[in-house]
Amino acid sequence: MWDWTSKEGNIVLGAALGIAGTILAQGVSGLIGLLKETWFTRQKRRWDARHLALRTILALDEYVGQCYTAAFDSPEFDPRDYTKYQFRDGTVPNLKLPEDADWRLLEPRLMEEVMWLPSHDQNNTDGLNSLDVFPPDWDDYFERRAEGYAKLGKRALELIGRLCREYGIRAPERAEYYNPEEGFQRKLDEIAAFWRRQQESQAKMFADLSPAPPPVASAAHTA
Repeated sequence: MWDWTSKEGNIVLGAALGIAGTILAQGVSGLIGLLKETWFTRQKRRWDARHLALRTILALDEYVGQCYTAAFDSPEFDPRDYTKYQFRDGTVPNLKLPEDADWRLLEPRLMEEVMWLPSHDQNNTDGLNSLDVFPPDWDDYFERRAEGYAKLGKRALELIGRLCREYGIRAPERAEYYNPEEGFQRKLDEIAAFWRRQQESQAKMFADLSPAPPPVASAAHTA
């Protein structure tokens, strides 16, 4: 058996303890370094995500204003040619999301909603372009345009709210008399009432055009 109390034993024990201490110190130092690196990486990702969220909010806020203008815009007809018109304002919403964005930084559901928005915007434009915009009814173009941009503006507003809550960013400040969320809902309610009236009118028209059922012969007449 090795005698650890001997001079040689003390030397060996000291060397072993020294090596173990060095290994332990290096291990702890490496672990601390790894933890620091992990923390800084996560913090940087969070900061980058918050910065991207702020840039997105600013872009969406501009888009909301454009959608509001378009939703409440109205046509002016040429008195000399009723087939010609122009909108009073003429704003066409243009969504400008950051082109260099790494959307993977955002929370997954928010990432999907933000990335889908340009597609929703384009689909609205494609739908309007497909209409047969001629008198007398203009294929309901003006109502569909107002409804489409009210829906898009409302969707963008909801995204702004979710981004603000997720990343602790204050909501855009607006004038007390300007409430786009309320305005969009008011416009959607107005258009919904228009569709109901239109359906009722069409149902009545078809009912009036339908031939009356033949009279039922009485029992005395048949006898």
